[in-house]
Amino acid sequence: MRRAIWRVALVFSALSIFYLTVLFFDRRDVMEVRNVSIDPPTIRAGDRYTFSFDARPLRDQGCQGESITKEIDSTGKEFLFNIPTVLDRKLEGWRHYARDIESHRSLAPGEVRYVRDVKHWCFFLQRIWPIREHREVTYTVVP
Repeated sequence: MRRAIWRVALVFSALSIFYLTVLFFDRRDVMEVRNVSIDPPTIRAGDRYTFSFDARPLRDQGCQGESITKEIDSTGKEFLFNIPTVLDRKLEGWRHYARDIESHRSLAPGEVRYVRDVKHWCFFLQRIWPIREHREVTYTVVP
């Protein structure tokens, strides 16, 4: 009887470890993103612009994430936006997102890259090794 219980426990443990491993190494994309744009495409440092995109979730389960956003000017200097955005991906279908942003006043004239790095996790173990997404759009700062 004891051996049967140990065998059942061993099989259950092995299946659980296998299942958790499969979930941990699931690296499929979380979101499909298209129509990424900045409007207007030319501004002065300190002006406002709109960052917009269309997105839809690619997974059935709700995924969460954290977004870090920054601007990188023509000299390579980075300007980090002060608050990371926490994301909750329980929506279905295509959605349009638009964010009104004030550009940093110290941006050097020239091409500026708006960079958005997102870490997604759809399962608690993926917080250790999140699914990463990188979006980059350029616009121009004039003197």
